[in-house]
Amino acid sequence: MAASFQVAEAGLEHQFESPDVPGPEDLGLETEMPEQELEHLPQKLRRWLDRFGPWEFRMVRGHNPLERVPKPPFQEFWFRLNGDPGDDPLMNRALLAYLSDFHLIGTATLPHGISWIQEDLVMASLDHAMWFHREFKLDDWFLYVCDSPQYQWGQGTGQGHDLRPPGQADCKHGARRSDPLASGNQTGGELIMSEKTASFAAGCFWGVEARFREISGVIDAAVGYMGGETDNPGYQQVCTGNTRHAESVQLLFDDTRVSYAELLDAFFALHNPTTLDRQGPDFGNQYRSAVFWHDAEQREKLKKRLPNSMLPVNGRIP
Repeated sequence: MAASFQVAEAGLEHQFESPDVPGPEDLGLETEMPEQELEHLPQKLRRWLDRFGPWEFRMVRGHNPLERVPKPPFQEFWFRLNGDPGDDPLMNRALLAYLSDFHLIGTATLPHGISWIQEDLVMASLDHAMWFHREFKLDDWFLYVCDSPQYQWGQGTGQGHDLRPPGQADCKHGARRSDPLASGNQTGGELIMSEKTASFAAGCFWGVEARFREISGVIDAAVGYMGGETDNPGYQQVCTGNTRHAESVQLLFDDTRVSYAELLDAFFALHNPTTLDRQGPDFGNQYRSAVFWHDAEQREKLKKRLPNSMLPVNGRIP
């Protein structure tokens, strides 16, 4: 973290006027989502959207993360702390810095009709810059005004102002990328990554895991046993050959950087799939070659990669 400080002094002053928006008393709670929509969300996400937290939000333009309709890159919402922040100015600044991450990155996604609850979307604020213009106490409603002036090369700019009636600016902040934008404006950013899963068996899983981790675009790799008939088997059980499990590696990969077809190429290159129940000095059916697909698209790509005599059945190569 980098921080700079200034002694308060008299000088020139100006600021934007506060936007003409309804007051917080005229708006509903952000968490007031229709119950019929909450029912279709995972329990973990429902707790997040339906809980009473330390902050209360009132969205000016409405807020429904289930909607994926392109909208203008602007958001305004009122917020207040559910509790007494005390008189310590450092504590109030820390609380506002924490609050500033809410909805800032999401503003950059609005024109694209995507939602932060999508399973194939991962977002992160890589850097965050914030300027405090005067002392304040978070004991009342404040207005947060966000906008996103641009999105280019997978990098979006989000910037915001915290205002208090009648339009006194308390601070200005924005998410900043570690890779500066071409305009030189370093306020802004988000990281979007499409995550998918792939699973392979190609002999001893430790060596296979290490090889796959070397591939750019592979985010993570985990070893385990797949394709058997016993729930949660241990190593000794698998070694008997009776559970029919194969030592396997499950990959989490970014398909904007490496495709499933390229992972298949790597799978066939790193081992010999023609040796029955064996790879090098390791033998037994747990060391057999197998591909476990996770959707119809992976199945079709696997079929195109295999000769007709090896068409997959039941989610794996026979």
